[in-house]
Amino acid sequence: MFPQLPEEMERKIWQSFWSMYILKEVKNQKPVWINPSNALLFNSSDLGAIQHGYSDLERTIFYNTFNWNRMRYCAYVNCFENICYNCIHDGFPCENATFYGVLNPRLVNWWDLSHYNNVTNNYEFGDIDIGAEFV
Repeated sequence: MFPQLPEEMERKIWQSFWSMYILKEVKNQKPVWINPSNALLFNSSDLGAIQHGYSDLERTIFYNTFNWNRMRYCAYVNCFENICYNCIHDGFPCENATFYGVLNPRLVNWWDLSHYNNVTNNYEFGDIDIGAEFV
């Protein structure tokens, strides 16, 4: 792009541009899971289409800061940082996470986490990255 500049300087220019303009725009966008379209739900129902913990659902929970409360935080800790038994048994996100996390009701039990059925302690997942299998 800038043939007269060293590669390191070019990288710094793009990094500055990205940080000042593009990253601000990305952070200010409304999360797609607030009102998911039928196409999004259909496309994310395939195996491996979404990964637990890296899905933008976390950002959806904290999107409306004026409506922040303790229950929303508990839903995040129990169902996103750890996986609760309801998410394993019934599907992710469970009804508790959807209600207390103020998620769209269409998402209730959308993804299947039944392959974690052998875990009885909710907190065994604390420091593990988990990929979800889907309906």
